[in-house]
This record gives sequence, structure tokens and C-alpha cells, in this order.
Amino acid sequence: MTDDSLQTFLDTSLRMDLVALESQRQAIYLHIGEYVSTWAHADSSLGMAAGAWANPSGRAGVQAFFLGQNTSKKIDALNPFFPKEWMEGQTLIRHLREANKYRNTIAHWTLAMSGWDGERMHGWHFSQLTENKALDIDVNAMDAQTLKVRALGNAALLTVGEPYFTEQGQSDLLTFNSTSLARQILHRDC
Repeated sequence: MTDDSLQTFLDTSLRMDLVALESQRQAIYLHIGEYVSTWAHADSSLGMAAGAWANPSGRAGVQAFFLGQNTSKKIDALNPFFPKEWMEGQTLIRHLREANKYRNTIAHWTLAMSGWDGERMHGWHFSQLTENKALDIDVNAMDAQTLKVRALGNAALLTVGEPYFTEQGQSDLLTFNSTSLARQILHRDC
């Protein structure tokens, strides 16, 4: 192979690598936007659920308070209402915490390609330079992460039962209705 053909091969390979990396970067940016947007819906659902559990009488003022809290506080508020023996409830809390941590990472850390964290090299990753932390990105698992958030938002709402429909046919998710799982658990001794 001549020097010219070797250089042409290297230039072509580098260009192909850059095209692939750019395509991956664009996919990651789309994932960040979709995940954060989907998380906003899950966060609202979590606020409604926490408000319904904390205020069984259905007063919208307390529930509105929960809608204004950050996600960690909503999860913390919901956790005591789930008995430790209720494995599904504890699993939901654990997954909500993990999804919230991931959301905070992709929203606030720096997207980087290739880096050394003192122990190993990383491909695409989110980096927190002040604490020398990195979270690797599995570009093949990004869709699954977003689907998980959709499921978590719906699961949070399911803990309070089906939505109540007003006479006008509008869904009122803030109403703590008689089919609510929360009401059944809190009032089972009554």
C-alpha cells in the first residue's frame, strides 16, 4: 500500500467514524429531550399520587402543594404510605428514585465522548467534572429508558385508582375516589 492510498484509507475511515459519532450524538440529544419531556408527565402523575395519598379527603389545595414540590420530595412523601411488606410499592419507589437520578444526570451533567475517569476510558457518557464522575450511555438502551419512565408515571397514577370523571366527562385525577387503592388501604380498618 502506498503512502497516498494509506492516507486515503485513514481519511475515509476517520470520516466514517465521525459520521457514526455524529449520528450517535444526535440520537443521544433526541433521547435527552424525549426522556426529560416524558419525565415531566411522570413527575406530574407522581405529584397527583402523593397528594392523593397524603390527603384522602381530596382537598385540592394540599394536592396542588405536592404538584409544586421537586420529585425527590414527592417520592419521599409517597414512600411512608406504602407498607414495607408491599413489594410492588417498594419496587415502584426504588424505580422512581433511579429514574429521577437518571433524569437529573442527563439534564445537568455534561455530554462527552471519550474520557478517562482515573480508572477506565469511556465512550459516550455524561460527566460531572467537579466530582470526577461519569455515567456511560448505552445507545441501544435509550428507548427502553424512556418506556420505563412512561410506565412509572402510569404506575404512580394506578396507586390511587381510576380517575374520576365529572358530569362534563372530564377526567379529574386529583379526586381521591372510592375505587382508589390508597383509600382502600388507608380505610381497610374502618
